Amino acid sequence: MKNFSNLAVKPINDPFDLSLTIKFLRVKFLASYKWAYELFNHVLLMNSNYDLYGFKLMQGEKIRGAILSINQGKYIDNDNKLFDVINTVCWSVDKEFEGLPALMLLKHQADFHKDSIITSYTVGNLAAMNIHYKLGYKNMNSQFTRYIPSNPTLFMKNKLKIMNSNSNEIPLEKNFIIRIEDQKDLEYFKFEIKDKKSIYFIGINKIKFLKKIPIPHFLVLWTSDDYSFQFYKFQIWRYFFKSNNCFFLDHFRKTSIDNNKRDSSRRNFLIKSSSCNINFYPPLGGELSIKEIMH
Repeated sequence: MKNFSNLAVKPINDPFDLSLTIKFLRVKFLASYKWAYELFNHVLLMNSNYDLYGFKLMQGEKIRGAILSINQGKYIDNDNKLFDVINTVCWSVDKEFEGLPALMLLKHQADFHKDSIITSYTVGNLAAMNIHYKLGYKNMNSQFTRYIPSNPTLFMKNKLKIMNSNSNEIPLEKNFIIRIEDQKDLEYFKFEIKDKKSIYFIGINKIKFLKKIPIPHFLVLWTSDDYSFQFYKFQIWRYFFKSNNCFFLDHFRKTSIDNNKRDSSRRNFLIKSSSCNINFYPPLGGELSIKEIMH
């Protein structure tokens, strides 16, 4: 039986410590330096009012595991009680410490943020998911759509005028307090439908590597009307295909409208809260808001 008595979980409290931790994570995930740079800057931005960036698993002076915490925003419940929302990111340990030490690291973070709402937008394997469930996480009421038109020439005559918007126009739900205006990678758009109703959406340009070939696409993180957005998705895809050469359109949304369609799939997005009843929080401010991230 392995001896884990010399392991300790310690907080990541300063930018230098964060940089060393992200260096460890970059190697673990075989990620690029650009990914590490974007992640480092995003964590610093979102946690600018906090002196905690996550936790590391230490063996003496050596980092053997890490999990980051992004201050994603705040949530106000129906009783006007305010909760911090923490996005857990990049949970990883060295191979010989998989199992109990990895669980210890995840549990330490969950216990520390027990009075907050914790979100996770990454896709984990079954074993990792079961560990999260045992710690009180539940499936988020969310859905992930990837749209690639089967015949891009269809309905080309149907035009939809998509316009740039700004963060001040975005009508986020009153329960969500999310800093969107200073997240440099987010882009804001709107379009009008019948009766001149404006539909707003927020997204980000991404790159997915398929066999080392970069494939541009656009990820929609939030819309003011998911149904209308889905109804006009071909025209929206065409806009980003023409403007940014985006090959496909990704859309993160609440579980709802077209679960049986081929372009819809359930992802293992998770949420945990012991203090309020919430089953969805938009990914704005979390790890999906980083321009370049692993796929």
